[in-house]
Amino acid sequence: MTVNGELRTKEVEKTPETGIPARRLPWRSPWAITFSALVAAIVGIGFLVAVLHSSVTRQLDPKGCRMSYMRPSYAKLNEFDTEHTRLASKYSLYLYREQGVDRDTKV
Repeated sequence: MTVNGELRTKEVEKTPETGIPARRLPWRSPWAITFSALVAAIVGIGFLVAVLHSSVTRQLDPKGCRMSYMRPSYAKLNEFDTEHTRLASKYSLYLYREQGVDRDTKV
C-alpha cells in the first residue's frame, strides 16, 4: 500500500482471490458432445425429416380451383314498422338468404 491508501497494481495482480491454486480442466476436443445433446439433436433431425416427408407426400391437393358463386335473395320483412323504430316509414328491412342453401324466408 502507498501512503494515501491505494494498492499498487503489482500487488493486486499477485493477490489470489481464493488462495487455492486454480485447477485446469482437461483439454476437450471441439467436436466432443454430451449424450443428452446427441439425443436432442437426433430427435430434432427426426422431427425435421417427418415434417418434410409429410409435406412432400401428404399435401397432394389437386391443382387449380373451383369457382364459387353467390346467389343472393332478399325477403322483405313487412313486420318491421314504426312500432320498432321511427325510421321504418322511410327505410325497409330485408332478410338476406342464399338461393339453393337457405329455404326458409322467415326468421
